[in-house]
Amino acid sequence: MALLLLVGCAARAPTRSPQSELSAAAQALIHIDDRTGNDGDVVLVARAAVDAVHVAQRWGSVLHPVTLRLHPTHDALEVAAHQKDVPWMRGWARFDEVELETPSSWGGHRAPATVRELLRHEMTHVVMYQQVSTRDGWTQVNIPLWFREGMASVTSQQGYRRMTGEQLGEWLRQHPSHDPWMGADALGPDTQPVVYGAAHRAFERLLARISDEGVRKILDGLRQSGEFEGAFTTAAGARPAVFLANFRRELEQASALGDAPGPGVAAVLSAMSPNPTAAFP
Repeated sequence: MALLLLVGCAARAPTRSPQSELSAAAQALIHIDDRTGNDGDVVLVARAAVDAVHVAQRWGSVLHPVTLRLHPTHDALEVAAHQKDVPWMRGWARFDEVELETPSSWGGHRAPATVRELLRHEMTHVVMYQQVSTRDGWTQVNIPLWFREGMASVTSQQGYRRMTGEQLGEWLRQHPSHDPWMGADALGPDTQPVVYGAAHRAFERLLARISDEGVRKILDGLRQSGEFEGAFTTAAGARPAVFLANFRRELEQASALGDAPGPGVAAVLSAMSPNPTAAFP
């Protein structure tokens, strides 16, 4: 499907047209709703969006046009996303919308690769939501955070931002009663690097077990039943809780055998703490 890239501006239209630059490479219908009037940010996001659509369609087609809405400040993004006190957030995806903090607000205009990574992450969420349900029903499909964020993190190649398997295994051994997968909601905000690291590594492990085809089968099963456990079990050959328990055991055993090389977990978490210019899920 050829791309029709539309730009809607709250203030004025960009003087430099993204359509003229990107129409030959585009493959999905994207609408950019600019609330900033920043021509450079609009072009940067448009380029990143085309790349993101190509990457995210690893899991299925973009079935409905997507609006990318650029907000001038982080506060404006939090209001649009209905979130509060999430300083590391740069984007928030829904079924056919992505709310974005405009890149020049957080320094992304100086690092186009970081903006591409952000758009790949958010567009992966969009593709997932569109594959498993409809505009009216997608919020009723209960997809665990570890699977949602693991898919988006792996697809956008954010492993370099995440804890390694050895670091995660060490943390798990130090916190035997904590579950960063099934019990992520019970953990505090200071464990955000652990939750996202655990999600990324578990999805990597899942891919190694069932490949892209198996993940697409999970999405197909979700669309048919709306029930994650059954869809996962059919595709992966094990219930999610069993898969995650086995994976945890692997990580803990590998960490124990590895004698915890490299910096300790406390130092790792400190280094991974969100910062205002680079960190985002």
